[in-house]
Parts: sequence; structure tokens; C-alpha cells
Amino acid sequence: MRNQIDGKEISAEISGVPLKLRVASTPESQMKGYMHHETGPIGNQGLLFVYDQPQPLSFWMKNVRFPLDVIFFDDSMRYVGHETMDPAHDVEEDQVPQYHSKEPVRFAVELEAGWCEKNMHPNCKLSF
Repeated sequence: MRNQIDGKEISAEISGVPLKLRVASTPESQMKGYMHHETGPIGNQGLLFVYDQPQPLSFWMKNVRFPLDVIFFDDSMRYVGHETMDPAHDVEEDQVPQYHSKEPVRFAVELEAGWCEKNMHPNCKLSF
């Protein structure tokens, strides 16, 4: 199943806000994320990270040139928290900051930095 959905673009929503998300469902695509991209997501476009089981997640911005918001959702697609991640394209690997989910989660969404400030509230849900 992971390979069948990996890289596909899907329509999704976070509490009624429509999104276009590219699925990252394999370890390889999840590790790559937006690495080495010249430009980041715009508007309501981004990446959806899907995991088989809820787990603590940790993201970093190695070789990413633009800031991103990462939003964490549990197994029921309920909002758990979010972080704004700073670019780390010119930082030594051992100095790249990591951004963690506050509890085990099954889904993460990366969108342009500032998206959460404009659109999120504590009771948000992800749907697709």
C-alpha cells in the first residue's frame, strides 16, 4: 500500500481549508521531503507524511532552503500540535535543529511557513 500511494497528489482538508498534498509514505520519500528543492510549497499545497502506526516523529530541515510549518495529527486525524521549522541548507549536519511531535502521531503535513498562524485552531482535524 505504501508504494501505491507514495508520490501521489491528493485532495485533503484541515478543518474545512482545502489542500493539495503530495503523499510521502515510504522511508525514502519521508526522509527526502523538501530536501534540495529550490522553492517551497505555496498557498494550500504541501506534503502529507503517512505512517503505519502512531509514533513519536522528529523532523529536520537538512538541505531545505525555506521555512515550513509542520502539523502533527494522531491516529484519528485530530490536531496534536505544530512547529515552524527554519531552513538549514548551510548548517553542519550535527547542528541541524530537530522538531518533534509532542506525542505519538500517525500523520504530519508540511505547508508554507505562516500557514498555521492563519488557519489553525485547537480543534482542527485532517481529512482526505
